[in-house]
Amino acid sequence: MVAGLSGYYWPRRMVLGYRTYLFCVLLFFSTPLFTAKVFAGTGVTPPAGTLRVAIAAEDYPPFYYQNFDGEMDGFSVRVLQALSAQLQLSLNWQRLPWNRVVHHLEMGRADLVLVMYHSDSRSERFLFSDISYLQDGIVLVCYRVCKVSLSDNMAELADNELALVRGFSYGQVLDALPLNAVTMVESDTLLLNLLSHGRLQLGIASYLTVSRAPLMQQQSPPLEILLPFLAVVDIYFAFSRHSALSLAQMQAFNQALIDFVQSPDYRALRAEFQLDLPDD
Repeated sequence: MVAGLSGYYWPRRMVLGYRTYLFCVLLFFSTPLFTAKVFAGTGVTPPAGTLRVAIAAEDYPPFYYQNFDGEMDGFSVRVLQALSAQLQLSLNWQRLPWNRVVHHLEMGRADLVLVMYHSDSRSERFLFSDISYLQDGIVLVCYRVCKVSLSDNMAELADNELALVRGFSYGQVLDALPLNAVTMVESDTLLLNLLSHGRLQLGIASYLTVSRAPLMQQQSPPLEILLPFLAVVDIYFAFSRHSALSLAQMQAFNQALIDFVQSPDYRALRAEFQLDLPDD
């Protein structure tokens, strides 16, 4: 028998059982699984070893998507997983509408966004990784048969009605283009679906994404991708200026990224996802 604080004597097996219960509770509350559930989508500061990663609720291949096993996958995910393993950081995924992804990053509710194009306005709001880890082409996509031809005069685009994804950046040059008629849609998938049914005529999209869309794998695709590229843009990781990560952790992340993109593992990953852009 063991005496309690009130003088009541507890059977020893009950004391041992209670201690085991406390140990299990503490173990559960310290696991990454619990951490992911608690800190996803909240403003609560996670443990120092957790990296809160905000990504769009809609899959965005080849950068990120949920695979058949229900796990996050994609080129950008694999790069981040390699870096986080080296830095001993656990990953907490936040899947949100794109506008909320940007808001969470700006407010410090997320530490990192996987895929972001650089622009002057964004660099005032976020901290970009020291180097880009991939390039993408920005293309004009049209309902087949396309009635528009590209020329070297980018200003001609201003005279056409274009569809864009709300909240996306398409690179410094295109963001600054004074467009006269713009239709905003909520996602790349919606943009391509509307184009494929002829409800929109022209849209701007990522080449790496649109070229892998299921619609483009059909024998007679309903969409046409116009080349040359409107722009070639660099893809960065973007950090919140209010991140829970320390400056030392960010510096270590940047150095790990620099080392990784020079490694055989990075080249093998690019080859696996077939990410070389065509000559335009």
